[in-house]
Amino acid sequence: MTSSFEQLRQHRDQRGTLSEEQRRAVLDDELRAKADDIVAKYPNPRSAVLPLLFLVQSVEGYVT
Repeated sequence: MTSSFEQLRQHRDQRGTLSEEQRRAVLDDELRAKADDIVAKYPNPRSAVLPLLFLVQSVEGYVT
């Protein structure tokens, strides 16, 4: 079973077009757990996009 965060990693029009290596998140378990907690707060997982971007930005310093 994939996590909600995994489902949000790709735009709906691009699902299935990336290689398996490209689809793997480069996130550690702690960050992934935080992301899953954020997604769980929303009835529609796609609604968590901005909070997830803020989370990644807090770790990486920027998001492009």
